[in-house]
Amino acid sequence: MLRTRIGLLGLLAWTACASPNRPVPEAPAPAEPRFGDTPDEQSVYRALSARDPAPDCAEIEAGVDRPVPILVRVAEEAEAPPWAPLRAAGCLVQRHGEAAEDHLRDWVVDPARAGLAELVLERVDLLPEPVAVEVVRDALDGPHREAAEAAAAASERPEIRAVFP
Repeated sequence: MLRTRIGLLGLLAWTACASPNRPVPEAPAPAEPRFGDTPDEQSVYRALSARDPAPDCAEIEAGVDRPVPILVRVAEEAEAPPWAPLRAAGCLVQRHGEAAEDHLRDWVVDPARAGLAELVLERVDLLPEPVAVEVVRDALDGPHREAAEAAAAASERPEIRAVFP
C-alpha cells in the first residue's frame, strides 16, 4: 500500500512537470566567475587562488597586458581564498612598487586593511627606495604605527631606518 502511494505521488509529480499547461523550468544560468570581468582578471585570480605551491609573480602575470590594476583589484576586493589578496599585494610590492605606490600608501594608513599594511611593511625593503621611505613615513602617522616602527628598525636600508628616529 505504501509503495502504491509513493508510486502514485511520483507519477503525479512527473505529470505535473510534463503537463503542456505548465511551463518547463529553465536550466539554471551558468555560474558567474568567482572573480573577474575579463579573461585576464580571471586568469590572475585563478593563479593567485592556487593552493600550494604558490605560483611565482611572473607566472601569475604571464600574458597579462596590464597586471597592476588587476592585482590591486584582487588585493582590495577578493575575499576568498584568504591568501589571494595577500599574494596579489606581494606581487605589487615585489614587481610594481612605483606603479602601485598610491595604493600601498593608502593601505598602510587604512585601519581596515591591516593584513595588507603588515605585508607591505614586512616587505618594505623590496620596494624602490623613494617609495619605501614614503610608505614607512605614512604608516608611522597611521593606525599601523607599530608595524611601521618594526619595519623601519629591521630594514637593511639606512634611508628607511632614518625615517623612524
